[in-house]
Amino acid sequence: MAGDCNDGFTHREPAPYNWQITNHRGSQLKSFAYILAGALGVGSMAAMAAESSCHYTEQATLPFTNHGALSLVDGQVNDRQVSMLLSTIAIRTALVRAEADRQQLTLSRAPRVAGGESYTAFVKRLAFGTGQLVRANIEVDDVKENANYAAVIGSDVLSQSDLDLALRDKQAKLFHAEGCQDKALAYWDSKALDIPMESAGKHDLRQIFFVEVNGQKLRATISTTSAHSTISQEVAERLGVTPQPSAVAPADGGAEHAGSKPGRKTATFDSFAIGDETIEHPHFVVIDRHVPQYFGWTTLADVVLGRDFLNAHHVLLAVSQQRLYYSYLGGPVFQAE
Repeated sequence: MAGDCNDGFTHREPAPYNWQITNHRGSQLKSFAYILAGALGVGSMAAMAAESSCHYTEQATLPFTNHGALSLVDGQVNDRQVSMLLSTIAIRTALVRAEADRQQLTLSRAPRVAGGESYTAFVKRLAFGTGQLVRANIEVDDVKENANYAAVIGSDVLSQSDLDLALRDKQAKLFHAEGCQDKALAYWDSKALDIPMESAGKHDLRQIFFVEVNGQKLRATISTTSAHSTISQEVAERLGVTPQPSAVAPADGGAEHAGSKPGRKTATFDSFAIGDETIEHPHFVVIDRHVPQYFGWTTLADVVLGRDFLNAHHVLLAVSQQRLYYSYLGGPVFQAE
């Protein structure tokens, strides 16, 4: 029963789960040689496919179902069909406590690396798209009681593939690359921009890259669960910008940074640059990054690009190359209000 604890659980340093692709080369997947559809015609693609050594395989297309400001995907926990939240800001994939209770799963106590306690639950199968975890102890997350999803798919799983985010098309895709290290992977746009990125750590697969705000180079990351892009209060003060109270409370759908609750502060800066793209007068939510944030975001980055940025861009986190590809689609980018 949920709530029963097994004190015999042996703690290990967290490492990415062994995520299994169940149909990696099947006929339901799209596998194509390195050719940009936007740059070449269909005939040219067919003629050149055999000559290319780069194969970029679409492992899964994940349609989003919108709930408030969140985008959920269909999945399965044991024999139960559920909704799941894709979170690039979450370090670990986790089962929501309410779902563990619904399925009457036994909880095992596990000490956290940074102190305190956490719990795991044994699941026979956790799956979405064409991938799955089989017979695994999954961390249990005490998220809000009214969460409308059963599990959070974190960066430990998402970063085992290249993650393509197209929020305007209400979908994400997972890709596998073979022999593509020196090829541009932005299949949707031959003129897409790209910059270097890297994992935050050996067992922290959240992706980090650099941006500039008012000409200052800052560490940044992407969050699929944050309604608004944020900047740390520390950086705002260093740049001489005074945050102002926001008059508007966001409809965050249950997964927003603590700093974006009513009473939050926002600030307008002179400029924001990511690679060769520059945005004048960006408006950010300002947060204290030393205050615990939802999904554990603390001091990972100075800037978090949220769903407002993602709604205005097509983004590919190409972990296989340690590159971030992005194309501006039009419309406002930073919508702190």
